[in-house]
Amino acid sequence: MLSIAVFSGSSSGLDPSYGESARELGRALAKLKIRLICGGGDTGLMKTLADAVLESGGNVLAVVPEEMEGKEAVNKGVTQVQIVPTISDRKRKIQEMADGFLVLPGGVGMMDEFFYVYSQAKLGVHAKPIALLNTNSFFSPIAAMLNNMVSQNFIKEKHMALISFCDDPTKLLSDIIHSLQE
Repeated sequence: MLSIAVFSGSSSGLDPSYGESARELGRALAKLKIRLICGGGDTGLMKTLADAVLESGGNVLAVVPEEMEGKEAVNKGVTQVQIVPTISDRKRKIQEMADGFLVLPGGVGMMDEFFYVYSQAKLGVHAKPIALLNTNSFFSPIAAMLNNMVSQNFIKEKHMALISFCDDPTKLLSDIIHSLQE
């Protein structure tokens, strides 16, 4: 079974379009029989996405760090829970199990997870696709920052090709699947 890791916010954000995009992505994952791998949180876009997958008959694997016990509730509906010792272990485990990565709007945790898999791709640790769902132009400032890093010679142009940005959840998922089939 194909598995896609999705990093997203524990908040829903202010704009309802974030939740709408998460639900659309969740339904598309389930329809295509792609397993969602996530942190398993019971709030925000994390919950919206996982619930959409589950409501559509899909499969959700939550990778939960022991050190978060009591600090963050786990979505009780997930198909499977895998416990790891630390947040660092969660990032490594998700990277190992996922065939690709999608990033939805979120906060510092989402940014940490995104930059972890991006830097690992840049170093050649993995060659898995990474895509950011640019709902409501949320990631446009990140794209501008990364392009500035290229123009200032801190990132090579070829490393920008390791990630993609798209504002359509279905197209983004289709692009990821296409890149996995190449």
